[in-house]
Amino acid sequence: MADDAIRFIFVYGSLRPDDDSGQTWTQEACHGMKGQRAMVRGARLFYDRYAAVKLLDDRATTNDAAFVHGWVLTSDDADTWFEKLSLYDRIEGYRPGDEKNSFYQRCVVPIELAEGHLEGHDALGNPEEIVKGFIYHKPNATESHPIHSGDWLNRNDDR
Repeated sequence: MADDAIRFIFVYGSLRPDDDSGQTWTQEACHGMKGQRAMVRGARLFYDRYAAVKLLDDRATTNDAAFVHGWVLTSDDADTWFEKLSLYDRIEGYRPGDEKNSFYQRCVVPIELAEGHLEGHDALGNPEEIVKGFIYHKPNATESHPIHSGDWLNRNDDR
């Protein structure tokens, strides 16, 4: 599946609509987007200056304890979607075509939908339904502060 066919993005830190870190970009990042709670399996969440996900090497055979909670965001409008994706790339320091010099990497992963969606919008799908979407991840994230619950909102209780 070509990247331009992907229309979902999994957000788990300051891009998620319920983020409580006070970042200046959160509201703009979520405005005009549809969203639903979701999770990504085969990943670990760390507090590395910002939220940072490390994808496990063998994601297909990981146990159920390796997951990250967040939201999947999308837009029905193609122009809005690509504008937001470009905004997310800038916020996350991702440079398409120059991954070596990017702060975060971006790839496509299976995302499992969960209960709960943004007010004023329909759910994107049923809980446990799998969609393919982008995730920003940081292979070289510092692992000294794991967030064991996999939920950024628990970062202060979970370190």
